[in-house]
Amino acid sequence: MNIPAPFDVVEDWGSLNRRKQRAEREQRAYQRRLLRLRSRDRKWGGPLDRPLGQLGEK
Repeated sequence: MNIPAPFDVVEDWGSLNRRKQRAEREQRAYQRRLLRLRSRDRKWGGPLDRPLGQLGEK
């Protein structure tokens, strides 16, 4: 009796990789936006003008 490994079931690696790339792209865009907002707030003294760890980021 031959039990396939879980990843043998996934034949469409293309969609998996696309999903992964999209997640990474969105993550980078989010970081960029956060940094831009933070630098703008530093200029104007807004609520984001605090060290990185205090906004609930990992």
